[in-house]
Order: sequence, then structure tokens, then C-alpha cells
Amino acid sequence: MDIKKINLILIMSLTIMSSCDEQFVELKPIVLENDQFIEEPTLATPEFLEHIVTVLKHYDHKFELKEGKVFISEKLFDDKEIMYNYTKKAQDDHWLEKHSQ
Repeated sequence: MDIKKINLILIMSLTIMSSCDEQFVELKPIVLENDQFIEEPTLATPEFLEHIVTVLKHYDHKFELKEGKVFISEKLFDDKEIMYNYTKKAQDDHWLEKHSQ
């Protein structure tokens, strides 16, 4: 077996292994309150969820839709600053208009 085939098999194996480890959690909007990032599930209206999907697609994030909820990787959700920024973008009509497909 030549080195290119071995490298391809190795890369494919690592990709499969890393995707299997990825845990998905329910996305909840994040707000800034008293200099702290907090979850604000009441903002997760159907309109918000539609908009947050636009944001996630724009930044090439994997997500799943289940029973009217959006699920994202736990790693992404744990980054509260990014999630706060994404929440703001999902509420910004100008941003959405500029970045919608």
C-alpha cells in the first residue's frame, strides 16, 4: 500500500472518530446581564430559531433540528461570548438581510 493511501485512510479515520465524539446540546439564546453571559430561553421563539439557523449556516456550523429546537455542538455552546454574538446577530434585521441566502 502506498503512502498516499495510508494517509487517506488515516485522515478518514480521524475525521470519523472526531465526529463521533461531538456532542450536541440544545441551543439557548445568550444575553449579557450584569457583565455575565446568561441563558435566556424565553427568547427562543420560532422566529429567533429561524434566524439563528441563518447565523449558524453563515459561519458553517453543524446543527440539528429536532422537534422545533436547534441543537449545536457542545463545544460551540460552551463559548458563551460567541453564542452571545450569534444571539445578537439573530436579532439584527440588518445583519440578517445582508447575510440571508
